[in-house]
Amino acid sequence: MRFFINEPPADGVFTIGGGDARHITRSLRLKIGAHIKISDSSGFDYECVIVEIKDSSVRAKITDISKNVSEPSVRLTLFQALPKGAKLDLIVEKCVELGVYEITPVLTEFCVTRELNEHKSARLNKIAEAAAKQSGRGSVPKVAPLLPLAQAAERPFDLSLAPYEKETSARLSDALRGFSGKTAAIFIGPEGGFSPKEIELLRRNSAIVTLGRRILRTETAPIVAAALFFNETGDL
Repeated sequence: MRFFINEPPADGVFTIGGGDARHITRSLRLKIGAHIKISDSSGFDYECVIVEIKDSSVRAKITDISKNVSEPSVRLTLFQALPKGAKLDLIVEKCVELGVYEITPVLTEFCVTRELNEHKSARLNKIAEAAAKQSGRGSVPKVAPLLPLAQAAERPFDLSLAPYEKETSARLSDALRGFSGKTAAIFIGPEGGFSPKEIELLRRNSAIVTLGRRILRTETAPIVAAALFFNETGDL
C-alpha cells in the first residue's frame, strides 16, 4: 500500500495523519510491524515499517530507499474541455494511471457544462490521488481549476498537440518525431468538438493532429492521446 506525504521524515521516521492514518488503522487494520510504502513526490520511494499508532497519526520508520521508476520523462499536461456528467472522473483516473502530470479542465464554446465547483474539484483531486496510489506513481498529479481555452492556449510548453477530427494526415507520432523536450500539452475538445475559431487559436502554438480514422468520444480521446504520446516517448 502506497501513501503520499509532503512533510519530510524526522530522524528517519514519517508521520502520517488525516485520512491516510484513519485508512491505515480503521480500513486496513494494520498493526505495528506492518510494512508500507511512502512517496514524498520528490522521485523516491521509501519502504517503511510502522513503529507507532495513535488515534490520529501513524509513525513509520524508513527501512529502504529507492528511486521511483514510474514517472514519465516528459511532464504531460492534459487540457480537457469540460465534459458532461461524470466523464471527467473517468478521464482523471485513467490519465493519471497512464502518467499525465497535470489535468486542467478548460471552458470551450461547445461545452454544455459551464462550471466546476470546489466540491467537484476536491473530488477529482481525490480520484487523482487514488489513481496515483494504485498505479505506483511517484507523485500525485493535480487537477487544476477551470480555465478558459484562450488562457490555457497561452501557457508555454516544449510541445503542444491538439487532436482534431477534421485533420486527416498529421499524426501524433509525426509531431513527436525528434522531440526531446521535457514538457508537453494535449488539448482535447468537448462533446461537440472545437469550433473553427478555437482550432485557429490552437493552431498558433499547437500541432493539429489526428488520432485516427474514427471520431472518438471526449472521454475516450484523452486516454488514447496520452497512451499514444507515452508510447512514442518510451514512457508507457
